[in-house]
Amino acid sequence: MSILTSVRSWPVVVVSTVTTTLTLATSVSAATFSTVYSFLELTNFSQSPTTTLTNAETDTLVISSGGSAVAFSDALAIFDIPGSLVFNEIESFTGGSGLNYVGLAASKASVRGIFDIDTDAIFSFNISGSLLLATSIENDSVESAFALGGLGLTLLGITATQPPTLLDELNLLAVLETPGEDSIETNLFQLWLAGNQDNITIQSLNVDQGFGGLEEFLVLNFRATYARQFNEPTQVYLLDHKVGKAGVQAVPAPSPLLGLLAYGVLGLVKRRRSH
Repeated sequence: MSILTSVRSWPVVVVSTVTTTLTLATSVSAATFSTVYSFLELTNFSQSPTTTLTNAETDTLVISSGGSAVAFSDALAIFDIPGSLVFNEIESFTGGSGLNYVGLAASKASVRGIFDIDTDAIFSFNISGSLLLATSIENDSVESAFALGGLGLTLLGITATQPPTLLDELNLLAVLETPGEDSIETNLFQLWLAGNQDNITIQSLNVDQGFGGLEEFLVLNFRATYARQFNEPTQVYLLDHKVGKAGVQAVPAPSPLLGLLAYGVLGLVKRRRSH
């Protein structure tokens, strides 16, 4: 099943991202492309934070000789205190054509909040999130595409008698390698199958995927709630973080360069934004 034949069941924001990706790929006559998009939104907090911090960063790198490549990345992190709204979004896209090129794009964003919770108080909020990865190549003997996307929500607690302690977490990490091995690591499925016995309750979980061949994709979206009661005054640290890396490569012979670069050797920061 291709990206286009599966698109009807996806959230509107993801459909928009796929459309943008295909438009970018067409505009640069890309034989290969890779894209990563992810968002996490937290709403309806039971109380406002005492401290907040947001950060967003993007990196891009293009190398070509005899071919052409393009790389684009964007990141956004918002913590609206009056409305107690957290929104965290990233997007990375790369495309290329011809031979002898490497294109890479990386984006990351994080939101942090500190909440002072009283004895017997219930700290709660709603969660919605989505992750899209898509890769496409035409010739697996000279072309390759790579996409890595991850999102995470971590809550730590500090009391007068306890040091920082992990309270709860939600995580998702997925990798597409075309050609190559694909993987998904997440506790979303475990929380869902466990009957929602934890403080994080998964209300809906939808996964659409197409692995193998020259075109691969993964779309995962979910909705959840968080609620936890505290039996003593607790300072809760909330961290919402996201990362996306996309890469394409065309070389006369297989090379590990793309994987090495896309996993972290991106030292050229093109743009940084923090709020």
